[in-house]
Amino acid sequence: MTVYTIWDQVPVPPASTSFIGTLGTDFSLSQAANLTGIWYYSADATHLGSACAIYDVNSTSIVAGTLNSSPSWSGTTGWIKCTYGGTVTLAASVSYAVAVYFSATVSYASGFSWPVASGIIGATDAAYDVGGALAYPETPAPTTSYFIDVEVTTIPPPNVPPVLYSMRSYP
Repeated sequence: MTVYTIWDQVPVPPASTSFIGTLGTDFSLSQAANLTGIWYYSADATHLGSACAIYDVNSTSIVAGTLNSSPSWSGTTGWIKCTYGGTVTLAASVSYAVAVYFSATVSYASGFSWPVASGIIGATDAAYDVGGALAYPETPAPTTSYFIDVEVTTIPPPNVPPVLYSMRSYP
């Protein structure tokens, strides 16, 4: 299994500003993969993301099994991650939005432009933001990224036993 993220946890995103609400990033996969994490770059140790989820862009609904209304983040500053168990499979060629909700004003990272590709992940659209509660991030901000990231692992091929051939000899 290979792990992929959109931003490959770039060392230091270039800028930060303050916001309350949902920040997100559109992405799609070139092959099906399992969700193993949602990341973002935290410039503010005071307030962490209070919820996170993956949305299906076409239906604007949350993908089953991805809503985490009380995430446990891996740290407080820099790249931090909410871990998923790898039991949710995200399909290939579907447009998704990964979103993190902030219930208090936070400093978040922004910068870099589109498109971005990293292995099987393509982020070809824009960053999104919406005020209020966790919601489908529908307001595009096309010239920047908010460094909301998704982590997926490739799905190993099924364990298929090898086909054995025998050669029979005749007198």
